[in-house]
Amino acid sequence: MPGKDRDRLNYLKQTPYLRRLGQEAATQVRISQIDFATMERISYQLLTYETTKGHRGAIHVNGMVYDLCDVVSTTCVSMLDALRNWDQISSRLETFALDPNTANISSQALKNVNILAPIPSPTTVFCAGGNFTDHLDEMSRVLDVKPGPNLKERGEPPFFFLKNTTGVCGPGSVTKIDSPDIMVDWELELVAIIGRVARHVSRDEAMRYVAGFTVGNDLSFRQNIQRKELQPGDAFKFDWFRQKCFDGSCPVGPWMMPTNQVPNIEDLGMRLWVDDELMQDTNTGNMIFSVAEQVAELSHQLTLHPGDMIMTGTGAGVGLGRGRFLKTGNTVRCMIEGIGEFSHYIG
Repeated sequence: MPGKDRDRLNYLKQTPYLRRLGQEAATQVRISQIDFATMERISYQLLTYETTKGHRGAIHVNGMVYDLCDVVSTTCVSMLDALRNWDQISSRLETFALDPNTANISSQALKNVNILAPIPSPTTVFCAGGNFTDHLDEMSRVLDVKPGPNLKERGEPPFFFLKNTTGVCGPGSVTKIDSPDIMVDWELELVAIIGRVARHVSRDEAMRYVAGFTVGNDLSFRQNIQRKELQPGDAFKFDWFRQKCFDGSCPVGPWMMPTNQVPNIEDLGMRLWVDDELMQDTNTGNMIFSVAEQVAELSHQLTLHPGDMIMTGTGAGVGLGRGRFLKTGNTVRCMIEGIGEFSHYIG
């Protein structure tokens, strides 16, 4: 079985839809045997919205928003609560999404709801660096260096860094620039959200631990890529903290699309616009390390927890490659096919 179909089938086997087919079917089913027409009718997203009493988790079905507490449990107030109870509630969410009208639960129209980041306070934000082939080609041209073998081709693990969780912000948020000298760059990324505790998992089982996906923009202060006043013998050159961690550094949205509703995770179009000008136009098929490989690698380094976010890398078209950066007044629109889209602003 091709690698993409293997990863696709491995996580589809974990869905409530396939569990309802019975244990034998869930272990022996093949891609060609799956009733995707039925699965396509199970369409819902999970989000966080603002209320007078604080932010709350919700399920979105066909333009209507239902509070998670009403749908699954009074203990699932937030999206983090939902992720920590993912095994217990995921099948109930699917059942509800098939016919929400039978539940007689109050709802609000999506257009009337103020949506926040899906996970406003994630437990950890991991970021994969240099993980798209087209982005590596782009940066080789910018730096005028000959492209060499990538990390995977050299037999090395993925490169990761962290972003500050307090930098996470949602649709409509404003990232403020304190000085015109700050070089703010964009990096559109597919974001995987962990839904189960994961430690020492294999690639084949890794997608079982991903609850869903969202869209993110890994903003960077490019003037801080490396220290300016380096001395001979200095051990540290690159400054990942000052480049990647600041207020509003991680716009994410608009919701979490459950994993089983994204069967083609390795073939999704990704586009980013600045003031309606298309800047990035790439595809998740350009990833060097797949989502499953990233989850597996991280789980061998440390324990992944529900609510962890993994930003899986960006493609070509970033500002550094163009010699152009964001400035006050810009609108940035981020879209990933099959996941969603949102806009945020530079102030």
